[in-house]
Amino acid sequence: MNPEEDTEWNDILRKHGILPQQIKITQNDIYDSAVAKAQEEESERLEKLDLDELAELEDEEDDQVLAQYRQQRLAEIKAQVDKERFGELMHISEPDYKRQVTEASRDS
Repeated sequence: MNPEEDTEWNDILRKHGILPQQIKITQNDIYDSAVAKAQEEESERLEKLDLDELAELEDEEDDQVLAQYRQQRLAEIKAQVDKERFGELMHISEPDYKRQVTEASRDS
């Protein structure tokens, strides 16, 4: 019998204090632990840098932010140009549609 198993019998034993309570680790706990470890490693890495290296790192981060903003803005402009490619969209009723089509065919 494994006391770590999640069975009804072990639950009963835990309820009566015979087995210690089982520690449940959630995905949020794992994520929080990973984030904390990454932040700790990053702060240790930054503490080892001198002022020149920190200034260079800051410049690189600025360049990355500007490049990301540039890409985002270019995508917005491209979407706007694609949107305006075919003119404007007008909602018209059926009689207006017939009139527009008839007049357009007479003009050509």
